[in-house]
Amino acid sequence: MKYRLLFALASAFFLCACGSSVPYTLANTPKNPEPLDPSVPVVVVNGSSVPVLPFEYKYLGTIETEAAVGCSTDGTVEQLRKMARDVGANVVYVKKIDQDIAIVYTGVVMMSSRCLTLLADFIYAEAPLITKWQEEEKKAMAAKEAKE
Repeated sequence: MKYRLLFALASAFFLCACGSSVPYTLANTPKNPEPLDPSVPVVVVNGSSVPVLPFEYKYLGTIETEAAVGCSTDGTVEQLRKMARDVGANVVYVKKIDQDIAIVYTGVVMMSSRCLTLLADFIYAEAPLITKWQEEEKKAMAAKEAKE
């Protein structure tokens, strides 16, 4: 009976950790940001693939994610998109990608996860390339929704 209770508590802890948001450090965001319209897609750009930003853009902050138990690549990217939208950015420009190991020890069980960690800038830009990426993002989201 004692072990069942411990197992139930540990399971509840891990399930809560999986549903939580990505831990992060956010810097230099506007004090009163104007959120991006929900119909405008937020694109995630890998800085190693596209080393130069558009000529004219508005910088809206930098984020660095941290490893957390229950992390996932899709969850991290979707959380970044949501946060970018909240500050009015239409591009998440990823400058650095790493993987870290998150470890949680509950006294009974030790669990580790390999987690994606990112350093990225939030920007707003209106450039033909950004518009093209946004159109591709809309098509990808529509295809994903059609499969579900």
